[in-house]
Amino acid sequence: MVSTCVVTSYLTYYPRTHQADAPLAVVVRMAITTETPGTDDGADLDFRIISAIADEYGIDVTDVDCRLYDVLDADGMRKLFARHEESGGNHDLSVSFTMAGCDVVVTGIRDVDVTRSSSSKHE
Repeated sequence: MVSTCVVTSYLTYYPRTHQADAPLAVVVRMAITTETPGTDDGADLDFRIISAIADEYGIDVTDVDCRLYDVLDADGMRKLFARHEESGGNHDLSVSFTMAGCDVVVTGIRDVDVTRSSSSKHE
């Protein structure tokens, strides 16, 4: 999972060559990005599944006409992956389902593979 935090600090600076009654305001912004392998907050996995389906059809994610929760228990899937990670991930794990006319496979390392089903009528 990739996390980005933007920190904004507002500082007041009184330079010696500047009048004390007219301080300079300085704004400092810093973005910190971290990547934690092997973790996923769930929402990221859900989005990656929907995004992969949208990519398969060449449409925007908002145009995917099926909700993940209508197809499977997404909370249960996330718990399954969490247990897999807690156990060290020493065995193969994948979850397969059909959604929006696509065959979806999510692996234990949370890779998402989407292929359009041969009988797909999605537009």
